[in-house]
Amino acid sequence: MDENKWEYDYSSSNNPAGDTGYPNVGSSGMNTANTASTFSESTQPSGGATPPPAGPQNTAPAAPKKPKKNAGKAVKSIVALVLAAAMGFAGGFVGARIMTQLADRYELCSFPKGMLAAANETAVQEHICRTQPDVILHTAAISDTGYSEKHPEESYRANVLLPLWMAQAAKRAGAKLICFSSDQVYTGLNENGPFAEEQPLCPANVYGRHKWEAEQRVLSALPDAVMLRATWMYDLPGYGLPIRGNFVLNLLTAAMRQQTVRFSCHDYRGITYVREAVEKLTQVMELPGGIYNFGSENDCDMYETALRACEQLNIRPDIEKQDWKRSLRMDGGKLRAAAGSGFSDLQTGLMQCLRDYGLQM
Repeated sequence: MDENKWEYDYSSSNNPAGDTGYPNVGSSGMNTANTASTFSESTQPSGGATPPPAGPQNTAPAAPKKPKKNAGKAVKSIVALVLAAAMGFAGGFVGARIMTQLADRYELCSFPKGMLAAANETAVQEHICRTQPDVILHTAAISDTGYSEKHPEESYRANVLLPLWMAQAAKRAGAKLICFSSDQVYTGLNENGPFAEEQPLCPANVYGRHKWEAEQRVLSALPDAVMLRATWMYDLPGYGLPIRGNFVLNLLTAAMRQQTVRFSCHDYRGITYVREAVEKLTQVMELPGGIYNFGSENDCDMYETALRACEQLNIRPDIEKQDWKRSLRMDGGKLRAAAGSGFSDLQTGLMQCLRDYGLQM
């Protein structure tokens, strides 16, 4: 299989017709990295996402260190299992940010480049057995929904079997498993939401069905696992980190190149600043097992969301209004209750992103 089909699992931006509606962006997500991360002990700074690494605008003293707890024991290490494609070590959109953003708080290690794209169940289990992590972060998938439709067997291996192997290996190693699912499990619902985790599902595409099956099989094998239904995520280019087309970047690109972007007034979904999501993982490590909606909530349709974001960014791209229907809106109440806090709204998250990159407008 072509390694470049391995994507980060944070929901591709395509609409039901398979057209993203965004310039120069296909239905696939960003190529991920082959990453495992081992985490040492310390605390997160309070308030907002951690600023980008090595950035000139947001330097802060290191947080004081104290033990994190996981089922009564200190969390000494985490293996962040992020598939490596062409980018190499920690080269994926989310994986690279995990490796940099949490590096001062945990020991981080990674799978060898390319291993997970071809590894069988035994190889995965042997690697985890050797590493003996306290927590496993599994963020990898083939999240190109169009590719999953055309290649369901490859999608099944990546999106169902691999998470199941992680769960079985985590059980043997006594590790906490945090596994990323997707808001795409809500495709096919006729209501506008927001949808809670208990919502009966009937995913309308192969990718969504596979992520839903993975949730069930992982939790059956390892009830203490945490399954995160993640929204679409965004960041800006910089700091030597991999980037992909995303909501904010697509708007900026369209404004700069005088291109048209298309959003539907009947499309609803959350959009999350990826650094806030990475920061939230430090709280997720402490959650009891189960499924959690994971990301910023958004009550506006995507056309209105785009208009508001452009106003905040002080840009004026050509935005074409469409009317196809979809809702991936999620209710974040369960995460807020369990973790003690939820995500920022889109406007607050975008403001933090601009501050992190010295682009306050």
